[in-house]
Amino acid sequence: MPITVFYRFVVTFAGAATPDDSPVGYSDRVYSIVEPPQQRWTIAEDEQTVALTDAQHERLVRLLAALEPPPNPTIAPMVPGSDGTWRTVIIRHGDQQTAYRWWGSPPTAWAALDAICQYVQQLADIPREQVAQRQRQITRQFFDRLAARDLPGMQALYHPDIQYRNPLLALHGAQVAALWRMWWRDLPDVRVVCTDSGIRSGGAYWDAVYTYPPTGRRVEQHLTADLTFADGAIIQHVDRFNVHEWAGQAYGAVGGVIGGWRLFKWRLAAHARARLALLEREQQR
Repeated sequence: MPITVFYRFVVTFAGAATPDDSPVGYSDRVYSIVEPPQQRWTIAEDEQTVALTDAQHERLVRLLAALEPPPNPTIAPMVPGSDGTWRTVIIRHGDQQTAYRWWGSPPTAWAALDAICQYVQQLADIPREQVAQRQRQITRQFFDRLAARDLPGMQALYHPDIQYRNPLLALHGAQVAALWRMWWRDLPDVRVVCTDSGIRSGGAYWDAVYTYPPTGRRVEQHLTADLTFADGAIIQHVDRFNVHEWAGQAYGAVGGVIGGWRLFKWRLAAHARARLALLEREQQR
């Protein structure tokens, strides 16, 4: 199914009228480029201000100067036939408002408009990329500390209101630390593997390799971690894995048969909750 995104750019020169915006239609993202009277140009992405350095502002001014005079708006836009992007640009100058719209690559005569769109999106993406990079760093640090069994270091990366969930358990706050203590105690030879290539935006792919004590069988558990961040810390950690696949490794042929049963999953969850409650009581003594 084709995927189309809609971006809208509104360029308002100083002294321009600002007509009602209500009939604008849907946009995935809206950029406002405004020249306040006697002030520098400003950019906002979905009403969030984008900070500009002097050099960035100077380049923006040069690009906007290319809109004098505005391009001819009568060129018909291209018709989409596959995945692509619709861009709508509205130029407000004096009491005039001119709209341009195209899909994919713009007509050659509108190259100045496209240059502004590309640069404004680039400027707005910088803070987002910085946040994403920091989150990837935190993710890398978290799994390094998990591999090293450094619980205080892991807790330093967790938000105080951390919520954790996997196919068997849903935990909150101090319960999450208790889970990792139980995990290390019950699986003394567990080894965590999370390569740099496994780190992704919003989480990681990681493996836990260990001997499962009840059966003595070796398990290579493949997990997907989805991480949500707040205030520069991990506030939600969701680990996903295939219980049926895990059961086949942990219990052999029998596990391959019963691993998909709802009752089996329920019993595993009940056992994990009981073990966790026991550990929490021991910690409180």
